Amino acid sequence: MRTMKPWALATTLTLALLAPTSGHATDEISITTPAEGATISRSATPAMTLSGGVAFEEPVPTTRTLYLRWNGTPGSTECSMSDAYLADVSGVDPGNGCSGFPGAALTALPGEDDYNNRFPSGEHVKTPITIDASRNITGTITVRGVLNQIPNLAIIDVVVELDEVALRQRFEDAQPTTTSRRDLSLNIDIPAELDRKDVSSVTLTVYFQQYLGAGWTEVENPASSFRLPAYSASFNRRVELNFDNPTTRFTATLSQDATSWTASRSTPPIGSRTLTARAIQGGTVLSTATRGFTVTG
Repeated sequence: MRTMKPWALATTLTLALLAPTSGHATDEISITTPAEGATISRSATPAMTLSGGVAFEEPVPTTRTLYLRWNGTPGSTECSMSDAYLADVSGVDPGNGCSGFPGAALTALPGEDDYNNRFPSGEHVKTPITIDASRNITGTITVRGVLNQIPNLAIIDVVVELDEVALRQRFEDAQPTTTSRRDLSLNIDIPAELDRKDVSSVTLTVYFQQYLGAGWTEVENPASSFRLPAYSASFNRRVELNFDNPTTRFTATLSQDATSWTASRSTPPIGSRTLTARAIQGGTVLSTATRGFTVTG
């Protein structure tokens, strides 16, 4: 049976889904060719050359701090980890972590991942996050004991999952007690293949690999959190174009410095036509531009 640690103050929290962001005031896209109102002969110009300018947000190193949160029922004797999550903001939660009894003998053996506290990201974390693999994941995860346990026994693993990539740090002799907490100081390498990659989900899991008794992960007093090295904007930048129909978009070629774009496309059918261009960075549409022209026979 899982139990929740009693908490002193019952406080209602309205979550503000805030995250570090940068403005897009300078992000824009423009169309140079065709000229506005141009008339293009389809027979003389079977393929059109399209071009324009674009400004994306420049990615700079930053740090995303993610907090371990729990949104269960105040005073409940049951602790469901389905109520645990990561968030961009800290706050007072209705409860302070989860405890449980891992197995009939109150033990979890090395290599077993069945007793854990799992904190996934979701709507409370702004994604995608562009990873900076030149720095390590750091932070402090605090665990506390429930019963009078044998000291210096526990093996605790903290795993940070970036999409499908799991990064693990092991802590030995990390047994928490009822009178003292254990602060697990994170320092986790990020593999080079994740550098400048956009991740859409982050999960932190505390695995009690070898344990006697029961314990929980603190979410406040103090707040457990970790710092994820990132960039302020995505390196995934592109310009998408379409004639009239947005379901038939195609991608333009960016210049090396990503300040201009070009494309070649068959001239559309005779009639009044509209070219639409949009700048996209990290899955977000930054700006759009349109250009009207006429196609003749």
